[in-house]
Amino acid sequence: MTEPKSEIYTILSGLGNAYQMRMGVTRDMPCYIYQVIGNVPVYSLDKQVEYQNIEVAIDIYAEDSEGSGGLLTTLVDTMLINNYRMTYCADIPNDKYSQISTVFNLAGY
Repeated sequence: MTEPKSEIYTILSGLGNAYQMRMGVTRDMPCYIYQVIGNVPVYSLDKQVEYQNIEVAIDIYAEDSEGSGGLLTTLVDTMLINNYRMTYCADIPNDKYSQISTVFNLAGY
């Protein structure tokens, strides 16, 4: 069975500052803040895990829209290489910095 929390941290830390969801981290911008929002194993008839439906929410924080947009492009490309596809993306209004919220799931589900 895949342990998605450490896998996602490894992927994101290769791109820059990466943190598990917690408050007060945005001072280290640009950064990625993530949380596993779903991890459902799908079992075969012989009770073995065939695959997992893994969903990960990743927020991108940067000083401006240009910075967060560039990080988004890199994130999508990197996640696809690691078999995760983006299923949601939205700009989050914020007066202090640029924030993009995304959701990825493990491809194949």
